[in-house]
Amino acid sequence: RDVLGSRGLGDVYKRQLRSAFRENLAANAKASASSEADEAHAAQKALSTDKDEYWRAVDDAEQAEMIVDLGRPVTFSKVVLGEYLPCGQHIERFTVSIEKHGKWKKVYAATVVGHKRICLLKKTTAQRIKITIDECRTFPTLRKLEVY
Repeated sequence: RDVLGSRGLGDVYKRQLRSAFRENLAANAKASASSEADEAHAAQKALSTDKDEYWRAVDDAEQAEMIVDLGRPVTFSKVVLGEYLPCGQHIERFTVSIEKHGKWKKVYAATVVGHKRICLLKKTTAQRIKITIDECRTFPTLRKLEVY
């Protein structure tokens, strides 16, 4: 048996996770999107902690953008995204960009969001973040958009 034991390592891991995801920097942010299905599914809903609220683009929107304004420049290294799965998993390709000196700089690109995608970035400072959905089936949704 090792010095910490399996229980000790689990506790260390839990503390590290709690520390890494302590404060959602987007909790009081403002969100806007290039497409919103209706007021009940506005971009701001992606920032809600209510699991039944989510952003949804219009039908057949194969591409969409969401901009999150954090209100002030903040330093972060993680963006967490999650689709609203009762509508299905639709996002097939997306990017995360930050605004630097009035221009967008791509900092992350991936395929599939699903239940949860933790986008690990180099530590960066920005006030505005853009999520670009480059490719999706039918319409994209986001029930979770957090910044750490």
